[in-house]
Amino acid sequence: MIRRINLYGGPSSSKSTTAARLFADLKDAVAQTRLNKKVEHVQEWCKPLAYEGCPATGFEQLQWFTEQLRSEERFLRNGVDIIVSDSPLYLNTYYACRNKVSFWTPLANIADTFEGTYPSLNFFINRGSRPYNPAGRFQTADEVASLDDNLKNYLVNRIFLTNVIVLEQEALPGLSENVIDFLKSDDYIDNYWIKRKGFEFLK
Repeated sequence: MIRRINLYGGPSSSKSTTAARLFADLKDAVAQTRLNKKVEHVQEWCKPLAYEGCPATGFEQLQWFTEQLRSEERFLRNGVDIIVSDSPLYLNTYYACRNKVSFWTPLANIADTFEGTYPSLNFFINRGSRPYNPAGRFQTADEVASLDDNLKNYLVNRIFLTNVIVLEQEALPGLSENVIDFLKSDDYIDNYWIKRKGFEFLK
């Protein structure tokens, strides 16, 4: 059973905006009795630090990872059925790897265990022509293009992270109804479901 809806993508690709919209639409669906789930939104723990201009250094990356994990797990083990996250654990481990943090592999192993405990429905948002907004971010506009491609490669090679669905910018407004449909049927994420929805897997 899916417990988490994860949104991946490079900086300023519309993860947070999409997560907020998806969360609001899911809550509306619950209120309208179209969906019988308890839903919560887990935001990016380190976002205030980005506005303060304080990137993780040294072993601080461990705190960032554990704080994000704790934010998610507190909901999941206390009665919440579904969380929506715009800063999934594998995104944290990607940045740890990219920043050459020596212990990024053990963090990825913990993320693997978390995935096994709380399975996820995963989306990768392609940036397309969306302009880069540097507010509340650590990267420059010149860095994000290569970062997007590197993140895709990292996710494809995570053995325990399967079936990441690609979303183009124009598909974002219709995402909520597709997710509601999926959660109501609790389908298995397979090629049939992807084809029926017009999606493709990240590869």
